[in-house]
Amino acid sequence: MHAPGTRVAKPQHHEKMSGSFTPDTHPPRSSTCKPLNSQKTESRARLMHQTPADQPVHFGDTLMTRVTAFVACVIAALSFVAPVQATPIVLHTTLSGLNENPPNASPGTGYTSVTYDDTAHTLGVHIAFSDLTGTATAAHIHCCVASPGNAGVATTTPTFPGFPLGVTSGIYDMILDLTVASSFNTAFVTANGGTLAAAEAVLVSGLLAGKAYLNIHTTYAPGGEIRGFLAVPEPAAIALLGIGLVGLLTARRRDS
Repeated sequence: MHAPGTRVAKPQHHEKMSGSFTPDTHPPRSSTCKPLNSQKTESRARLMHQTPADQPVHFGDTLMTRVTAFVACVIAALSFVAPVQATPIVLHTTLSGLNENPPNASPGTGYTSVTYDDTAHTLGVHIAFSDLTGTATAAHIHCCVASPGNAGVATTTPTFPGFPLGVTSGIYDMILDLTVASSFNTAFVTANGGTLAAAEAVLVSGLLAGKAYLNIHTTYAPGGEIRGFLAVPEPAAIALLGIGLVGLLTARRRDS
């Protein structure tokens, strides 16, 4: 019992510590050190999302890839293109006295291109020549023999129709129709199957085999003053023949 008016202090209650605790509900702070695998993944991701200006460019690899792809596309496209017509075959040669058999000392020079069209069955003949010692008496294509041999005349006799005769320089252009007898030497047709078709086949075969030559005959050398075996040239040879033709045309203008 306490006397009236006496304040009684309330007992303080102390909470006892329990053996368990409430875990922190806040997430742990992110660490600045990340696992190695995570770093590699992020590096790859950053590389894939780089801007074109930041990405490393391997020029050689890129160029080769594009060239290879382009070539493949061209080949694929060509494989679907059907030929609509035959491509004419063009043969060339330079003419000189040294090409004759036997050779001669003529200063004459010349250039010839022959174009065969197997669809139209024609033979286009272009000749430019200059500085012959004698005057021209005839011009033909002879076939068929390997260089430096001699062979009989295969084309028109006694000479190409309209060929400039009695001159030392000239230019000639003519298209021979191989379906008519007048384009051939009769003896050549007789010796090669007896038909124009057979004669054409033999002549073309000789041309493609490099066994046909164009010969210009003159008063100086009746058997031939300048000649050359016809062939399909390499690109470098075409350039040289073109330079020779320019020289011939220049000389022709100077003489005229």
